[in-house]
Amino acid sequence: MEDFLIYPAHAYDHITKDFTPLKVLVTRPAEQATRLVAVIQAYGGTAISFPTLEITAVKKNSLLKQIETIDNYDFVIFLSPNTVLKTTDFIKKICYGWPVQTKTIAIGSGTANALKEQGLPVDYYPEKNFSSEGLLQLSSLQNLKQKKILILQGEKGRGYLEKELKKKGAQVITVNTYARRCPNVSKANIPDPGTVNVILCTSNTGLKNLLILLKPYWKKQLFNKQLLVISQRIADCAKKLGFVKQVIISDNAGQVAILQALWMYAKEGLHRGVS
Repeated sequence: MEDFLIYPAHAYDHITKDFTPLKVLVTRPAEQATRLVAVIQAYGGTAISFPTLEITAVKKNSLLKQIETIDNYDFVIFLSPNTVLKTTDFIKKICYGWPVQTKTIAIGSGTANALKEQGLPVDYYPEKNFSSEGLLQLSSLQNLKQKKILILQGEKGRGYLEKELKKKGAQVITVNTYARRCPNVSKANIPDPGTVNVILCTSNTGLKNLLILLKPYWKKQLFNKQLLVISQRIADCAKKLGFVKQVIISDNAGQVAILQALWMYAKEGLHRGVS
């Protein structure tokens, strides 16, 4: 499987380096926004980091208990880069090397990348569909009778993956490794709507928080902005919330796919006078 430890420059060869028309509001948590913002700016675009999710700690008792017995699991599934960042220190302190018999699964290339950066193995992740649905299509997660699976996720997850794995016969434990909350943002840090022509949102919660943070200041202008999201589920949420324009959906949550979608918008949408 392709190594995503460092996104190589040639990964973007098919993308023009002229992102000049783009003025992107990146709403990912601060830890995940840095690299994407830097690439957009390197290609000539403008990128503003405006996190609509803040990652906070949760009680670690349940997590520690499961890590102490991690060699009892057949699979450990990491559902986000934040999950990796919030568990790695505990894993390294408790485990003397990752148990060979316990396979790791990442929900996507970004999470796989985070695991490798922390020196942890990556055995499987979806090639394209970076979601719970994509995980459930993996060949390694088909014959699961009596298999033990640990899911590491953020608080208030969908619960869909656990339910579907249990249907396949697996014994599943889910542990919350962090909480998400809406950040406190002062009026002085609210961006001018004129400095943004596309908003990147990567979760329903982040999208709803965007309204909480910007609607009091941007009013109707917010709903007329172009949205770029990573799944149909988020696009459907945007429509229900009242966004007017047809939402752009990237192929997946990976950085390459997001950049490709931004490039297409810069090339086609903006040149048609869309703003």
